[in-house]
Amino acid sequence: MTDSKWFSRYSRQLLIDDFDDTHQQKLAQASIVIIGMGGLGCAAAMHLAASGIGTLSLIDPDSVALSNLPRQTLYTEADVGEPKVQCARARLNANNAHCKISIFEQPAQDESLQAVFAASDLILDCTDNAEARRYISKQARHFQKPLLSAAAWPAGPRHSFSLE
Repeated sequence: MTDSKWFSRYSRQLLIDDFDDTHQQKLAQASIVIIGMGGLGCAAAMHLAASGIGTLSLIDPDSVALSNLPRQTLYTEADVGEPKVQCARARLNANNAHCKISIFEQPAQDESLQAVFAASDLILDCTDNAEARRYISKQARHFQKPLLSAAAWPAGPRHSFSLE
């Protein structure tokens, strides 16, 4: 990307106090793993790619379902039945072609992903599975990587909702 395009793309971020082109370059060199491309993973990936993160590794074994669409905003009806990570990569690259995106259509517990965890600067756990969360936490400790864990669960009994 030419300097003028780079500056134009990230100019609003560069207006933030104590954030300059050196910080933007650090983002461009960063590598983040996102495990779980559901509602939280979609939102995180969109914002990270748009902000200029250099490398995203997306891990999720699932396909897009129609019931995902209200909360998983990277996907469309045309994506139903397709692997989440493939659809996510296409949308994220359409937003920022300079973000390198690796995809892994497999569970986080797959031993072949150890190199992905080892090469990351940050691990972002957006799964909804306790077993996967334990495994991801173990990998973060093993490779001494920072781990951010996010979840969206109802805290108590379900509440009804009415538009009346």
